[in-house]
Amino acid sequence: MAEATRLHQPLREHVLTKNHCRITVDSIFFLDKHTISQSLLELSLRTLLQSLPTSLSHQSTIVMGSILIINGPNLNLLGTREPAIYGSETLKDVENNAVALAESHGLTLQTFQSNHEGAIIDRIHAAAGFGPQGDGKKHIDWIIINPGALTHTSVGLRDALVGVSIPFVECHISNVHAREEFRHKSFLSDKAVAVIAGLGTFGYEAAVNFVAKKIKAGK
Repeated sequence: MAEATRLHQPLREHVLTKNHCRITVDSIFFLDKHTISQSLLELSLRTLLQSLPTSLSHQSTIVMGSILIINGPNLNLLGTREPAIYGSETLKDVENNAVALAESHGLTLQTFQSNHEGAIIDRIHAAAGFGPQGDGKKHIDWIIINPGALTHTSVGLRDALVGVSIPFVECHISNVHAREEFRHKSFLSDKAVAVIAGLGTFGYEAAVNFVAKKIKAGK
């Protein structure tokens, strides 16, 4: 029999979950240097999933999607900044809730916050595999972004999101349209798949649920 060769750079991370049972496939094996196709790999994973105890099958899923939540300037102050407007939850609370919710959908979720426009643009580029350490491959399927004040000022942020061709949801904790007039203009909204505003920190949960539905529908 030909010796099995390991492909050290997997096509994607694959995780099977059934209730609290998780199986991670972090590499692909093939014989005679014939690479397994993506569709065949998915079929193999589904077959493996079906072989697990049927008592767990009602919550089975295959992870095939990833989300990045980006928070802009001053959102690190959540919980202490104007709680009457932004609520009492901290940014860490919001991030932890979003990660748990994404996992319940069988998805992976990363978070990023910066008070610096350039750092946010660099993170968007990295999500698509660009930058000094980039490999040219897209690592994120969807972005959920609360740009903070950059919503109303940053053409660079708009160009970065459009440039990487990753669909995104624009999310605001407060109802920006009920606040100062300068907050009514967004440089992102016409490029976003959806805009959520005024739901408090629950808006992040709504965004994750929306994205999960899109990913599961293959959109």
